[in-house]
Amino acid sequence: MLSVDSFPTHKIQDLEYRAGRVFPYGACIVGDAVNFSIFSKEATACSLVLFHHGAREPFVEIPFSEQFRIGDVYTMMVFGINIETTEYGYRFDGPYDPERDRSDP
Repeated sequence: MLSVDSFPTHKIQDLEYRAGRVFPYGACIVGDAVNFSIFSKEATACSLVLFHHGAREPFVEIPFSEQFRIGDVYTMMVFGINIETTEYGYRFDGPYDPERDRSDP
């Protein structure tokens, strides 16, 4: 029997995706999808950015909708990724205040 979270609910270009699982953090294979999960206390928004291996520009950027956020964790499962040829990163929005984050020497 397939669980409900094994079916995509959204589509962008040729990729299908859905809300993911919080744990484990990072990227891991779950069936025929890759689950992406990342924690950020300060972020107000996050996007998953996918690149073809070695490319300078992404081939897709998928924003995490609010339904893909659980507390301070952004999570999404993306179906149909070739894990051998795809690299990923995240783009965050939120306050930028390096002075506040810098500790005194």
